[in-house]
Amino acid sequence: MGSIFTAFLASSCCIGPLTFTLLGVGGIGFGASFEKYRPLLIVITTIQIGISYYLVNRPLDKICIDGKCDMDKAAKKRKINRIILGITGGVAVVFLFIPQILVLIA
Repeated sequence: MGSIFTAFLASSCCIGPLTFTLLGVGGIGFGASFEKYRPLLIVITTIQIGISYYLVNRPLDKICIDGKCDMDKAAKKRKINRIILGITGGVAVVFLFIPQILVLIA
């Protein structure tokens, strides 16, 4: 979730004015104030996504409780986490490339 938030902040220079324009509010340049922090926010987003991919794809530890080892639970959890991470990573990438996408559309 942190990577989506920082990716959103990194693209807020373009998303903010676009959102206000779509809502019919003009002349608000709030999002433009984040432009100077965009490179830092992109780096933070990339680091967070990288850490998340490492944590989701690291080797599974054998979970043994009372002599019963249940690898199926860990595998199911890993599958759900990979799906969530894929969606999160996709959303973050879209947010990061919003300025370039808007230039292509306009």
